[in-house]
This record gives sequence, structure tokens and C-alpha cells, in this order.
Amino acid sequence: MVSIARRAIVQPNSAPQSKLPFVEIKTDDGKVLRGDLTQVGKQFLQRHYNQTAGANRTLPCNSSNAGNKYTLQIQAPSQLAYANYATHDSFGFVAPATSSGLVTALVQTSTGALAEVPVYKNNGAAQAAGGDVVANLHYLLTYVDSLNAGAGGFVIR
Repeated sequence: MVSIARRAIVQPNSAPQSKLPFVEIKTDDGKVLRGDLTQVGKQFLQRHYNQTAGANRTLPCNSSNAGNKYTLQIQAPSQLAYANYATHDSFGFVAPATSSGLVTALVQTSTGALAEVPVYKNNGAAQAAGGDVVANLHYLLTYVDSLNAGAGGFVIR
């Protein structure tokens, strides 16, 4: 088992495209091996990051409210990658208070607050109002860019 592990470290597998290795093995002093990412490896990781950052996701949030405006603070480490609302992204939270009027929400990121938008119920048919959000219950707000005359809004579930 030990010799197999050593071979895996010394001879990195760059398959399936062996002509495009991800890691180059270099020696600093003839004894110490270190692996540096090749340009192909860096490009792959950047493409993977871009796809992940742009993918629809469900983000866990802490919540606070003032009146009927719910502020969702994305929990780490998700907040580092989130910069703009994307349609179908969902934000999970436990409501800190019951709504008493028309409901709005905004997401607070590591770089600042995004736009405050209305929250809709019934799959976007009507804006959520008093009693539609109940304290201490879990909700998902899903962003839909076509709501609110194209300005975007959340659908509550």
C-alpha cells in the first residue's frame, strides 16, 4: 500500500487528456517535490468557478426585519461568491417576526445590500401581506426576474 501511495504522489494522473496536464511536478532542491498548476489547470478551475458562481443555488441566510422588510444575510462561505440576484436562486431563512403588511426583502452580501424587492405568494400571483410570513417558521425566497414589471421579486415558499 505504501508504494502505491508514493507512486500516486510522484506520478500525477493527468488523464483523460495526458497531453494537457493539470499539475507540473518540479523539484526545488532535488529532494522536495511540489506541484504547480499548469495554465490548463488554472483555466479549468476558473471555468469551474464561473459555472458554480453562476449556477442556481439555495443559500442559507440569517434574517432580521424592520417592519415588513426582511433582510437576509447570507451565511459564510456562500456570501463570498454572491454579488447579484440571479433568477431561480433561493434563500432559506427562519422568519424573525410575523408580517403585518406588504412584505419586501433584500439580501445583504459581503460587499453590501442588493436591491429591496417585493415578496410574492401564490407562485407570484399576489404580493405577500400581513400574516403570510409567520415568526419562527422556515421559508425559501426564490428570486424571479420577471416579477414586479421586470424589476424582479421573490416568490415565498
